[in-house]
Formats: sequence, structure tokens, C-alpha cells
Amino acid sequence: MKRPQTASGAPFISLIVPVHNRRSLLCPTLKSIREFRRWTGCRSECIVVDDASTDGTPEAVAARWAEEIASGDLRVVKTRVNLGASGAKNVGAAHARGRWLLFVDSDDLLIPRAARALVRTLVRQDASPVVFFRCRVLETGDLIGPPPGRDSSLDLRSFLNRGTPGECLPALQARAFGRFPYMAALRGGEGLAYAAMIAAFGPAWVSPLVVRRYRTANADRLSRRMGLRGRACALARYHGIFLKRYHGRLMPGAAAMVVLKILYHGYFCGIWRLGRGR
Repeated sequence: MKRPQTASGAPFISLIVPVHNRRSLLCPTLKSIREFRRWTGCRSECIVVDDASTDGTPEAVAARWAEEIASGDLRVVKTRVNLGASGAKNVGAAHARGRWLLFVDSDDLLIPRAARALVRTLVRQDASPVVFFRCRVLETGDLIGPPPGRDSSLDLRSFLNRGTPGECLPALQARAFGRFPYMAALRGGEGLAYAAMIAAFGPAWVSPLVVRRYRTANADRLSRRMGLRGRACALARYHGIFLKRYHGRLMPGAAAMVVLKILYHGYFCGIWRLGRGR
């Protein structure tokens, strides 16, 4: 397949893949990234952050992608201890050279045919700290969230009270992420970083473009019920920080929902601590 010509004014994009014990799923993800990069028509790189896997993931990547690693087309960074998704993403960002950062989950697939439209959006929205793109469920093809509308701006008030339209793939300006990285201790809770970026750099942007197929079937998925309960203490802390920082900007309904989430996750956090004798 012939590679598209480089788009005029296109930015350098870093695609970062944090992975922990997903040896069997990572290869399809990297294949989709390779094709996606081919279709962007701009400079790009792929960085795999192995977050202290114990199932042979880094060895499998080294064997399967040896040619790409040798050419510098793919880089593998290893953490000494398991940092969690947020910490691994921060490590990847620290090694990235791109102007825009795309964090791709290690079991998801990008949609190569959407690559050129994504680049055009990033060029147009050069002033936005974050651009959110839409996702489909990998297993069913269903769109996540409401039907796509037009491109829209997302200011701080709207983000705090409405959030994004379902699960979205964020493209982040490296300069904004450099000031407001994810809170590694929360092992998630990326919304705090997005809110800080929007407050400091101006509105985010929501594109109707679908660029990712989001896997929902994995038992270890953090967004599944057991994953959420396993992170209950961190989630209770996340919502507590969110409420403390932004309570004055939240509508009554949104504030009540945050309080309910604090109570819900706090309950399971308490059960977890009792089970550990703490």
C-alpha cells in the first residue's frame, strides 16, 4: 500500500501504548497503530511502555517487532515496578518527541482510515490543549455515547458538568501535558489533568470523528465493575479531589453525583481495607 503524502503543516504525533500482562492482545493493537501511522501522512512515533509485565510481554514485542525496534520506528520503555496506567502514560510522555500525544490502550484498535481526518483536526485545533475523538465498541461496532453532532468547543464549565460524550480518545498537546501530567497515585482519574489543562490553556475540542475501537470484554479492564471496585480507594480519592477543586463550578446535579460516587467508592474501599485487616 502506497503511503499518503505528508499533509501540509501536519504535526509530529507520538502514539503511546502502556501495557501490563497483555502479551496475547498487544500485537493486533500495534498492527493497527502501524497502519494508522502509515495513513496519517505526517511524522509519528510509537512508544510501548511495558509496566513491569510478568507474562513475557516485552520479550514478545522484541521478537515480533525486532525490525521496527532496530530502525527506531518503535521504542520500548520498561518500568522497574508496576506504576499503573496513569504512571505508565506519564513515563511514555516523558520519552515522547511529538507535539501531540495519543495514548492507546494495549487491547484497543485504531481505525487507519480515520488517520488523515484526525491530523486535519489537530492542525485546525492547534490552540486546543485536548481534542477528544469518538470510539466504537470493538466487539459490536456500536458507537459509545450519544450520536455524533458537529465539532464543538468544551470549556471548563461544560467539561466539569457534562464531561465528554461517552468514552473518547484524547489527543493531548505535549506542552499542556508537560504542565499537568496524570496523577500516578490514582492509577486513573485522567479527568483532573484535562480540567487543569482546560483551565490553563483554554477550551478543549470534541470531534465527531470515530478513531478507535474500544474493547470492553476483557476481565482486567479498569472500566469494568470489578476493575472499578479494585480501585475503589483511588476512585474515592479522585472524586474527593475533584469536588474540592471545582465545587464552586459544579451545577447542583453534578455536585450531587460526585458526592454519591465518593460514598459508593468509599464503601467498597472500606470493605477492601477491612478484608486486608487495615
